[in-house]
Order: sequence, then C-alpha cells, then structure tokens
Amino acid sequence: MTPQQIEAITTSWEKVSQDPNLIQNFYGKLFEIAPQTKHYFPSDLTKQSEKLAYTLGFVVGNLDRLEDIQEAVEELGRTHRKLKIKDEEYGYVKDALLITIDEAIVGDNTTTIQAWDAALSYIAGLMINAPGERKPQRKSLFKRLFSK
Repeated sequence: MTPQQIEAITTSWEKVSQDPNLIQNFYGKLFEIAPQTKHYFPSDLTKQSEKLAYTLGFVVGNLDRLEDIQEAVEELGRTHRKLKIKDEEYGYVKDALLITIDEAIVGDNTTTIQAWDAALSYIAGLMINAPGERKPQRKSLFKRLFSK
C-alpha cells in the first residue's frame, strides 16, 4: 500500500465509520448482490455487524504495517474456510463494501475507492491463501537468548 492509498482509506474511514447505518447498508448490498450468502449469517446481525466494524477498523488502523497483522488476517481466513465460505464470495463482500463506502462518501471517490479495492483485494488474498495451520510462533528475543 502506498502512503497515498493509506491516507485515502484512513481519511474516508474516519468519515464513513461515523455513519450508524454503514454496516447495515453493507449487509443490504451484500444480500442484494449475492443472496446466497445470507445463510452464513444469523437473522439478527447486531453482533456480526459489531465484529465487521471492529475488523474493518483494525485493518484500517494497521494499513501501514500489514505484515504485522498478517497472522490475524490469515486466522480469520481459516475461520471462514471452516464455515465453508467459497473463494468467489470474497469478491461479493468486496463489491458490497466498495459500493457502500462509495455511497457514503460525498464527491469524487475514484482514488479512494481504488485504494479500498487494492486493500480489500490484498486482505481477501491473505484470507483465501491462508495456510491450513497457524505458523509456529517465534520465541521472543529474550527467550531465544536466555532459554535452553
């Protein structure tokens, strides 16, 4: 991600995340685009919406250090794999998010939406291609130096 892309996403997220209907609008778009995905979600989307908002905020807040959150993103991908979410369904989610964000921003959004597209494509790629098992954790520097 370029600094300009990160800035565009961060700035737009600061604005659109204040919209109390943003996540609800996203799910409406998703179910309109891909009604077959509705079975993955509970009828009451309250908790799911909170999780999505938190996850989006987490990713946006860490765009400048994606390598540091890669394991967390891959773990999310493994969770989605266990739920039998198909690879092509990530595209529906991305499209619904892009439309929702675009509609929530006023003005010419081309550069911002292109930045979001790049970020969401990258995150989806990490999730889809996540290794089947978690990588072994490296010992801390302290443990590597002082343990047997």
